[in-house]
Amino acid sequence: MDALPALRDRMQLPTYWTYRMETPERDLVLRTTTGEAHILQDELENTYMLLTH
Repeated sequence: MDALPALRDRMQLPTYWTYRMETPERDLVLRTTTGEAHILQDELENTYMLLTH
């Protein structure tokens, strides 16, 4: 967890992607509304999911 803020400097994100770190105040439940999810895995084997609202 302590290394997460510096992770941005180690990643090579696709064009138009950004990295930010947030700590939620409560557990998150993520569900798709269309049955589709956009997921990316980086060169450090971290997995990210595109969320829109």
